[in-house]
Amino acid sequence: MLVLILCTTGAAATFAALAWKVPFALVLPLFSVVLIAGAVAVAALAWASSSEPRRPARVTYWDIAGALTLIGIVAALLSDPEQVVPLMEARRPD
Repeated sequence: MLVLILCTTGAAATFAALAWKVPFALVLPLFSVVLIAGAVAVAALAWASSSEPRRPARVTYWDIAGALTLIGIVAALLSDPEQVVPLMEARRPD
């Protein structure tokens, strides 16, 4: 349960920091990358602790990794790639 609270707090803080510091068009794509990376970290933790017996009535690390993945994919789908491409092309060194 502590991991769920930490992930929720970390995601909210990350979203607030991204919304404050980066251009608006990059907030959702960067947030999706952060969430997918967090899902990978929690999935690694779930895999490392897979020797523990399963309790189906409780939230597991696998559930948290799945939720982070789902939210990350939805954030990526909601972002508009047409707004991101000009920002990336402007930063390309010539």
